[in-house]
Amino acid sequence: MKSAILHLGNIANNAYNNAKYLNRQNNEFRHHALNFDNPHVMASPEWEEIESLELIDEYNPLWPSSYAGHPSWYTYLETSDLNLAGNKSRFRLHGALIRFRRRLAYWLKDQGLEKQKNKIRLPVNLNGKLKVLFALPVYISLHAYAAIQRKVENFQLDHEGSEYHGLAKKLKPQLVKYSLIQAYGADIIIPYLLGIPYIAYEHGTLRDLPFLGTQNSALLQEAYKNAKHVIITNPDVLPSAKKLGIKSYTFIPHAVDTDRFSIESQSSLRKHYDLSSDDFVILAPARQNWDVKANDQVIRAFAKLCEEKNSHRCRLMLCDWGQHRDKTRDLIKHHKLENKIIFYPPVPKKTSAKLMSMADVVVDQFKLGTFGGITPEAMSSGKPILVCYDNDIHKWCFNSRPPVLNAQDSNDIFSHFKKLKESKTYREELGLQGRSWVKKEYSIEQLTQRHKKIYQSIYN
Repeated sequence: MKSAILHLGNIANNAYNNAKYLNRQNNEFRHHALNFDNPHVMASPEWEEIESLELIDEYNPLWPSSYAGHPSWYTYLETSDLNLAGNKSRFRLHGALIRFRRRLAYWLKDQGLEKQKNKIRLPVNLNGKLKVLFALPVYISLHAYAAIQRKVENFQLDHEGSEYHGLAKKLKPQLVKYSLIQAYGADIIIPYLLGIPYIAYEHGTLRDLPFLGTQNSALLQEAYKNAKHVIITNPDVLPSAKKLGIKSYTFIPHAVDTDRFSIESQSSLRKHYDLSSDDFVILAPARQNWDVKANDQVIRAFAKLCEEKNSHRCRLMLCDWGQHRDKTRDLIKHHKLENKIIFYPPVPKKTSAKLMSMADVVVDQFKLGTFGGITPEAMSSGKPILVCYDNDIHKWCFNSRPPVLNAQDSNDIFSHFKKLKESKTYREELGLQGRSWVKKEYSIEQLTQRHKKIYQSIYN
């Protein structure tokens, strides 16, 4: 498989999508994707390819039988089922326990449990506290078991290594087939340990993980420094890249499928949610995490909008996931907004595209100064987007400023809401500007062209 490039690690389906888009180009390389130990729905190819409005179990999804299945170039592995030679382990119970521990860890985090250094912070509301306190002893027991297992693996490795040394051993038979690996996030440590040439694909990993002073962060620093090239997807991490002395890097934003996220006349989903064409619908797809997304500012601004005249047709749609769902519901109740809020579950990308098509306005986050996938997807859908945006952070990577509506607090958000509600023409103008910008800066074409240039520089 020396003519193929392996995309290793599939957080948020970045590896899967990149391999899919690059394979469409029929260039000189084939692209394979390997996802391991990450069963979350948003790291599953199905999340990109199916439609569903139903609540899908985040950690044990039952996908519709109509889905044709994974492409031949995509593989999923559970390393807990493998021994250090990369072969199937005979101890199946171990794999089951490790997988259950991982899912329980995700669940506890989703309930609002937070770890800060050596301290933990319980969820805010009583219901969340009780659920977490019931499950925490089980998780602690499983965590202790996993620690013992790691000690055993370290003994077999004949040195005290991080978990990445064991992962590298287990994955080695899969990885040595390739002459180049594009590794995602902290998984760049694996080809670094194996001595296989690799490209480092950053998706937030550079912000702070290399500077925590731990064994893993030291390995991550070395892995970034020894990469053939670094792909940066978050504009704000450039200072971290320079701090590590990284000189060979390229900015490549996550591609937006502008055919999928497109301008439609009116989505049929309005009928599903009992909304009329006259309703002013605000879509808020971000997870409920006030510390990162500042979702409370959206609710406060919406409450103020609902105090205006002729606001009886205003509706706010909130994605029902994240650590602060209960705090969000409490704030909604405080402002007496229950009959104006629609909660919907996290939905696959094809359904998300239809939700954006249905909305009049989309809101992202109001704290970080930069954006992820929601903002360009909304612009591609021809919708005005509100987001906290720091233009200085982005000057080095975009050819022009995106036509987003910048907002940093509830007053900013309310002002934008009011103006957007009053003028459909204004909304449509912003939507067209946004779609034009995305097609230039976030297109699949730019993604494939920039990747191809990197590969050519390595192989030539």
